[in-house]
Amino acid sequence: MNATGSSPPATSRKAKDLFGDCALVEIIHLHDCFRGALKNLEVDVSELCREINTTASIKRDDDMSPAVVEEDGNSDERIVDLERRVGKYYEFVFLSTNAYLY
Repeated sequence: MNATGSSPPATSRKAKDLFGDCALVEIIHLHDCFRGALKNLEVDVSELCREINTTASIKRDDDMSPAVVEEDGNSDERIVDLERRVGKYYEFVFLSTNAYLY
């Protein structure tokens, strides 16, 4: 389907059939996947650093009110979630790249 909701033109299907098994097309697709994963990794690492810095500054405060303690618990959960996401992107990008190169 294209943007108008109709089927893709026959030339598009023909090109896909013709070049679908082309190694260069597969490499370009893989490159696009890695680029997207690297961008997501960069965003998540930046967010993780911000979250850790925010949590560290809250914990340094001498006045730990109950509201701050409750917010800190949410922050810890957010950090764990971000760490998992960063780990998954790392595995995809770097371990897949190493497997692909060797």
